Amino acid sequence: KIRCHLLTCMIALTYLGLIQNRLNRAGLKITATTAVKQMRQLHSCLCWMKTNGKPARILEQPTQAQADILKAFHHFVTSSGVLQHITV
Repeated sequence: KIRCHLLTCMIALTYLGLIQNRLNRAGLKITATTAVKQMRQLHSCLCWMKTNGKPARILEQPTQAQADILKAFHHFVTSSGVLQHITV
């Protein structure tokens, strides 16, 4: 159990480091922990669209900080609330 806990902690720290690097490259002056806390407050649901028959993730209106974090990870929210990926 201790080895598994240690592995989980190391993976979590690695992910926090990757998040921090992405935020820094985007010019955001917040920590990875703050970004995670901000994004926990952004609620979403998975909805099936009649137009194309595929599910779409619908988000509530993000705050400016949440929108900046999404942009750092090459995503944005359309006016209808659909999460989109920016191809780079």
